[in-house]
Amino acid sequence: MRMIYVSHPYGGLKENEESADAITGKLAKIFPDMVFVSPIHAVRSDYKMTPYKQGLLQTIEILKRSDAIFMSPGWRKSTGCITEEKYARHRKIAILHNGAEVMDWYWHRIKNFQEKIIRRF
Repeated sequence: MRMIYVSHPYGGLKENEESADAITGKLAKIFPDMVFVSPIHAVRSDYKMTPYKQGLLQTIEILKRSDAIFMSPGWRKSTGCITEEKYARHRKIAILHNGAEVMDWYWHRIKNFQEKIIRRF
């Protein structure tokens, strides 16, 4: 099963947490064969009490283990999201911006997997 990191602006705001939850939930319903991880929900620390760099390093640790990153609307206005996108680009982690790109990426991965299996026989 593939894991997709969901990058979303946060800033400690409840409305951003709820938006990230809605996006992650919608993606999970559309693509039940993938795991969508929101660092807003996965990293449980007090946003205001955790030094920014420490919190960002925690989210990057999750991103390292992901197969792709989904960039939520508004990501270009978020320092954290921009950093995650740059990290993904540097590590050659697939960067996805909408459901169509998720679908294309998913089917490309399946096709490559099937071709490897066929070559073995």
